[in-house]
Amino acid sequence: MKICQYCNKKISWFGGVDHTECNAVAETHKSNIHTYIKESIIAGNFDIKNTPAAFKDAEQFLIASEVENAIAYGYDNAVRHIIDDALVDDKERKNWGAFRNNLEVNLQQSFAEVSRWLNIYGTDKYLHMAMVLSAIKNGEQLVKINSPSQLMLNNDEVFIYSWENVSTHALNTKKKFSGHSTGGSYRLSKKITLRHTQHRGKPILYEEWDPIGIGELAITNKHLYFLGYHDAKDVKERLSNITSLDPTDDGFIVNINLKSRPAYQFSFNSNTTAWLASNIILNAQRI
Repeated sequence: MKICQYCNKKISWFGGVDHTECNAVAETHKSNIHTYIKESIIAGNFDIKNTPAAFKDAEQFLIASEVENAIAYGYDNAVRHIIDDALVDDKERKNWGAFRNNLEVNLQQSFAEVSRWLNIYGTDKYLHMAMVLSAIKNGEQLVKINSPSQLMLNNDEVFIYSWENVSTHALNTKKKFSGHSTGGSYRLSKKITLRHTQHRGKPILYEEWDPIGIGELAITNKHLYFLGYHDAKDVKERLSNITSLDPTDDGFIVNINLKSRPAYQFSFNSNTTAWLASNIILNAQRI
């Protein structure tokens, strides 16, 4: 036997009490929390001690972890709305800060404690990337973050951001022959045979993506770095050699104006991360 977490009725593993109604009510309560959190963050009027009746009802019905997860989901929706233009303005920063501060003070939790349950969707990373991009575009000072330990910078080089667990491929141009060969063999003596061959094939160039491996992609105001994990080789390219970026299903292609290495393809675990990363790379030389 099991018990419904909402109404405490017993449920048989083989049928019994139907709790579809409880589940439906729970989803409605979660949706109400999602909506309130998103709208109140965007409007800048969030107050955990002065929530609407629908929010209070949801707190009474749902278990504590579901309330936390619903708040985190609404927070993620709000942040995605804020970064929809890949920028974060002063008002948006202020509203975000007020929301976080309100939770910390009224729940008597530290910034780290709130972050632990609020960022189950990786939300703050998206916001941080958008804030970095905003600082670049507005000519503001970047928030200092630690660069990868294996990254060696030049004196005039400024570290901007890095992304872990990025899969990388390099575009290589290769050659094959299409056609056939003709010819014959002529025996001149018992020990010597003359072979006459004629190639009628034509060389055909083709492109192929060769895997480099998985590693950390880092960007500075001068270079694009790929720091490979394990046996994956490292890559370093000047930003001045980048001609364009092309989006893919899970990342983007960086086109290089060099015949020896015309392009690299980077794949990410998140489309939002890939989108923000591509914008940061395109604007990195502004610093």
